[in-house]
Amino acid sequence: MEEPIIVRKVDALGRIALPTEVCAKMGWYEKSAVEIFASQVADVVILKTYNHACTYCGTTETLKEFNGRYICLVCQGAISKL
Repeated sequence: MEEPIIVRKVDALGRIALPTEVCAKMGWYEKSAVEIFASQVADVVILKTYNHACTYCGTTETLKEFNGRYICLVCQGAISKL
């Protein structure tokens, strides 16, 4: 496991803001879908890219798989108009 990049405090709503460098390294941008796993036994939280989301807009609705990636019907329609 790598050394911590930065220490952040949990806010009143239980949220933690991830540094933009971490998000960029993981390929996460606004509306990216991320799975969250927690283990009290190991005292860790694991964040993992959720692969069943539209590659372009991040929605998890009306998905179709194409070449190992997912695309929603809205984005599929927009691309077909190009």
